[in-house]
Amino acid sequence: ALAHVTRAASPEIERIGLTSAANVDFVAATGLYDRVLAYDAIDALATGGPGRAVAVDFAGNGATLARAHTALGDDLAYSCLVGLTDWSHRGGASAMPGPRPVMFFAPDHVAASIAEQGGKSFQAAVADRWSAFADDAATRQRAPLVARREPEARSAPDRPPRAPRRSVLALRHRGET
Repeated sequence: ALAHVTRAASPEIERIGLTSAANVDFVAATGLYDRVLAYDAIDALATGGPGRAVAVDFAGNGATLARAHTALGDDLAYSCLVGLTDWSHRGGASAMPGPRPVMFFAPDHVAASIAEQGGKSFQAAVADRWSAFADDAATRQRAPLVARREPEARSAPDRPPRAPRRSVLALRHRGET
């Protein structure tokens, strides 16, 4: 959603997505980023001048964020921690160069926006942006949803067999097996 909002609100800003090598094609196919790099190509993050980059970290991998800070050098003006999906690798960011990452806490930003705009205006703005995001997502080439059945869960010999797990929806990029 952030890439969509920045593309719509500030099309002149280059959006660079970082992801695993296995997901580069999928993320690029969303059309939300101008460039998509695998983590092992993080050194190619140069942006063209001091203070011209912002890092927004959704994964929370401290070592990867530190590598991004190092690659961006003086180009990095601001660093923000939005999420923590990589709990096992959060550490390792204590000695990174550049601005100290600031934790994004949505409720604080919502409260400030409501205070600034008023409740009804805030709700209308969120509804407009959500609608635009949903419309955009619906018109883009999407990875097909593939339903698959997970294998039956194994039980310990002294326990009764467990029921098979529920069906799981998996996103698979076309051409992947």
